Amino acid sequence: MQDVKINSSNDSQQRNFQYLAGKATCLTQNKEFKDYLMKWSMKGRIFCQCFSFDCQFKVHSAQEFIEDFFKDNVIVSNLQTVSDNTGEPVAQCEKASSVSLEPVPCTHTTMDLFGRLADEVIRDDGQIKRCFDEWIDEVQISDNLRQMLLNEDSEAYLLYDEPERNEFLFRLLLHFAIGGRLCQFEDSIHPYLDIVKALYKDLITVQKDPETRKLQVISHVYKVVAKDDKGRAFYPDSGQQQHLNTFAYLIIDPLKRLAFVLHHRFGNGQF
Repeated sequence: MQDVKINSSNDSQQRNFQYLAGKATCLTQNKEFKDYLMKWSMKGRIFCQCFSFDCQFKVHSAQEFIEDFFKDNVIVSNLQTVSDNTGEPVAQCEKASSVSLEPVPCTHTTMDLFGRLADEVIRDDGQIKRCFDEWIDEVQISDNLRQMLLNEDSEAYLLYDEPERNEFLFRLLLHFAIGGRLCQFEDSIHPYLDIVKALYKDLITVQKDPETRKLQVISHVYKVVAKDDKGRAFYPDSGQQQHLNTFAYLIIDPLKRLAFVLHHRFGNGQF
C-alpha cells in the first residue's frame, strides 16, 4: 500500500497525516513473536500501524488533534480493524464524529516494574505458578499471573496498586497475557516479557533529561474510543460492552512527529 498524504483539519492549525506503510514493528518482523500471537489467539486481530504528522503536537490540544486524526481520509482508509461479518482484517473506513480519550501514564524506561513478580507469581526459573481454574470475563484463570492481573480478591493482585496498573507498560503485559478467546497460555513468564519489552521499545521514545541526565519518556499515550454522530462507539469495537482485551491506543511521539495505533479486538485469532 502506497504512502499517501492529504490536508486534514477544521481548526486554526492545519494537520497533514501520512500513512507509513513500511514502518515495521516487532509484531510483524519477529517470527517468534508472530508464532506467539497465533498461539495466544491474537493473530489477525492485533494491529500496530504508524502514521506521521507535520504539525506541533501540544498536550493541551490533544482532543482536537485526536479527533482530527480519526476524521482524516488517509487514517480511516488505512486503519486496520476486524470485520464484524467475516472476522477478517479490513480497513476501518468510518470517520469519527467524536472521540473519547483517556490519557495513559507512561513513565517507565526499564522493565524493573515486573521484578516483584518473583516468589508470588513466578518461580526462580521464570515458570508461572499454577492455581485452581476459575473464569473472569471469558478469561480462564489457571495461574498466578492471571490472578495478579484480574482477580481483585487474590493476594497476587495486591502486588501492584492502581497507578502502577494504569501504566502503559503494565497494560501491555495484561493484554498479551490475556490474549484472545482461544489463547493457549505460556508456562513461563519470559515470552510475555520479551514481547512487551520489544514492543514498548518500538512504540515509546525516551530522551535524557538535560538537568538530571536520567532517561525520561517523551511519548504521550491515549486510550481511544471513536463514536458516530449518534454517540455510539464503533472503534475499537461496536459492541455495547467491550471486552477488557479489546482496545485501541494512540501513541504520539512529538519529537519525531509519529503516531502509532495499537489495536486489538478480542475474539478467535487466525491459525
